[in-house]
Amino acid sequence: RMASRAASALLGVEPRFVNGKPLALYIVPEQSIHFRAQLLRMKNVGAPMRWETRVLPRHASEIDVMISVVPASSQINEDGGELLWQIQDLTEVKQRERDAQLHQIGVRNAFLLDFSDQLRLLTEPRAILAFAAKSVAKQLGADVAGYAEMDETGEFFTIEDDWKQKRMPSLAGRYRLDDFGAACNELRAGQTLII
Repeated sequence: RMASRAASALLGVEPRFVNGKPLALYIVPEQSIHFRAQLLRMKNVGAPMRWETRVLPRHASEIDVMISVVPASSQINEDGGELLWQIQDLTEVKQRERDAQLHQIGVRNAFLLDFSDQLRLLTEPRAILAFAAKSVAKQLGADVAGYAEMDETGEFFTIEDDWKQKRMPSLAGRYRLDDFGAACNELRAGQTLII
């Protein structure tokens, strides 16, 4: 019922207009059902909870926040009892996450552009495979990378050559697909297998 100056500033409202008002008034409409469901869950569980949501401060754009709620006492009555709320502004955290994602996209796009440019200069199939294996391994931070070619039966695959760190054994050789477990059924179905 009583809001701190920090919470009032976050919501863009003077403390006297926030005190006694439900926080649900400031939750963005598309999050309001989830917000109420979390409160109901807390009433049933009676334990501290925290979750991310978005609030809409007065005269401002919506912002991401982390809400932490703790019962003020062990007794939670029909109305939910007194609750202690903490609202943390996640604007800077979310901005850092977005910046990191954009950086990763930039790194990936730069790699693909350079990879494509270098690949165009090669004509020999083995040189192309060697370059591709080395480039992908270094980009992903892998110790070994190679290109596997399935035979016409779909039972065996062959790695002609690979790129590896000096301490690692080579993957080159002929292998039976079934030796790698049931996950290889995805390869037979033409799907990408991520290990």
